[in-house]
Amino acid sequence: MTFRLDHLVINVLFDMDRAAALMSQLGFTLTPRGFHSLGSINHLMVFESHYLELVGLPSGTEVLRRDVLESRAVSTDWYFRPAMSTPALASYVAAA
Repeated sequence: MTFRLDHLVINVLFDMDRAAALMSQLGFTLTPRGFHSLGSINHLMVFESHYLELVGLPSGTEVLRRDVLESRAVSTDWYFRPAMSTPALASYVAAA
C-alpha cells in the first residue's frame, strides 16, 4: 500500500491570531477559523492533494485540548493516508 502526505499540523498554542496573520502575509489563503468541541481551534491552508493546519487553543474557556496544551509551541505533526485520487481527496477534505 502506498501512503501520501495528508497534512502537516503546526501547534501555535494560544497565538492563533498572530500565526494566522503571518501565514496570510506569506501569501497563504486560510479557511475561516474552526472550533472543535475537544477545546482547540484551527485554520487550514488547502492544496491540491494535502493541507497545512494551524492548530491552537481558544482563550476564555476552561475546555482545552490536552494533547495540544501539552505539546510545545510550533511543534509539527505529519499525517499520512493511503493514496487516493484528487476527486476522492476533495470529498475527504469537504467532509472533514
